[in-house]
Amino acid sequence: MAKHFSEQDNKIQEEASEGLSTAAYFWYLVLYCIPVVGLIFSIIFSVSKKNEARRHFSRAVLILKIICDVVICLLVVFDVIAIPAGVSSMLALG
Repeated sequence: MAKHFSEQDNKIQEEASEGLSTAAYFWYLVLYCIPVVGLIFSIIFSVSKKNEARRHFSRAVLILKIICDVVICLLVVFDVIAIPAGVSSMLALG
């Protein structure tokens, strides 16, 4: 059975397969650098179906954030990154 798509379905499909401009990548990077807002938008964009290029880029940013967070946590745990004396004494008091 052949599947017939309406004009609206074809338009949505075309929008989803469009790429992003260089300016769009730049402004998405700026947006993702904002601490809490960037994380929220990267999660929202990584599951949206509106633009495939934006979805893949958002997923890549999320993966990079997770990798960086894990590396920083490991460096702090193994005391490679120096914690200021006040903070480390507060952590020791627990």
